[in-house]
Amino acid sequence: MGTSKTAADKPINTSGTATYEAAHKYGTATNQSKTIVNKATNGSETTVNEAMDYLKATNRVNHANKRFKNGNKRVKNGSEQLANGNRTVSNGYERQSNGSAMATNGY
Repeated sequence: MGTSKTAADKPINTSGTATYEAAHKYGTATNQSKTIVNKATNGSETTVNEAMDYLKATNRVNHANKRFKNGNKRVKNGSEQLANGNRTVSNGYERQSNGSAMATNGY
C-alpha cells in the first residue's frame, strides 16, 4: 500500500501565490495608470476643445465688432450726407434770400 500524503506533507506553493498576487497588483497598477492616462488625455482633449471653442467664440465676437464698427462708419457716412444735405438746404435758403433780394431790387 502506498502512503497517502496529507495536506501537511504537501509543499506550499508560495512562489505561485506570490507571482499571482504580484501579477494581479501589477495588472491593477497598470489599469490604474491607464485610467489616469485616459483621464489626463480626456481632460487635455476637453481643455483643447474648450480652448478652441473659446477662440471660435472670440473670433465671432471680433467679427461682429468689425461689422458693428463698419455699421457705425456707415451711419457716420450717412450723417455726413445728412449734414451735406442740410448744407444744400442752407444754400437753397441763401439762394432764396438772394432771389428775394433780387426781387426786392426789381421792385
